[in-house]
Amino acid sequence: MTNIFAMPYTTALVVGLFTGSSYCLAGCAPFLSTYVMGTGNRMSDGLRSYALFTLGRIVTFMALGMLSANLGVTINLKSHGISVVALSGGFFLILGLILCIKMTRQGRECEKIASKEGRSHSLIFNSSVHLFVAGIIFGAMPCPPLLAMMTYCLQLKAALTGCIVMIFFGVGTMISPLIAIAGLAGILSKKFKGIAPRGNMFFQRVAGVILMIMGGYTLLSCN
Repeated sequence: MTNIFAMPYTTALVVGLFTGSSYCLAGCAPFLSTYVMGTGNRMSDGLRSYALFTLGRIVTFMALGMLSANLGVTINLKSHGISVVALSGGFFLILGLILCIKMTRQGRECEKIASKEGRSHSLIFNSSVHLFVAGIIFGAMPCPPLLAMMTYCLQLKAALTGCIVMIFFGVGTMISPLIAIAGLAGILSKKFKGIAPRGNMFFQRVAGVILMIMGGYTLLSCN
């Protein structure tokens, strides 16, 4: 009888399920819950944020799978791991700053100017873009399961197959307690903002400060 775990897609899905409940949960929950608490107003906002964030990660997984199967760059990901971490730290700092100024008078004026000058400028304040880009960055964070899957893709010798295998891996990571955390963050955000005066601005700024602290800590950890 053929061993089901010898099938590349099944292997990728199983590893993804394990990763989503372990490494992804530990690495992504602080960022995602903080961002949803600062920008969301209901459970659907949290789930939507999780979907966009995960889509960004899957895009990165697909690219890494194609490169690994066709070019063999697993070792390169290891050697550039610090650069990816530093990039995420810088992204946290910038995103936190955006959240802090978004609801201020200056922030509203910037949004008005952005809407007049074109959609490209409004991307600065677009939460969907923030989450998608964050997913892309987090997807490139080296972790043992990801490196194992990239090594697995080396033997496939076909970029398309590597891409599909990593899609299955990404789908596996989607089935994670992060779904519940994102939804709960949206619910709590709505409750807290309803209690606190001017809650939207307050919680958004708090989230921004937390993200900047996370970014600074991440950058310091690279040294």
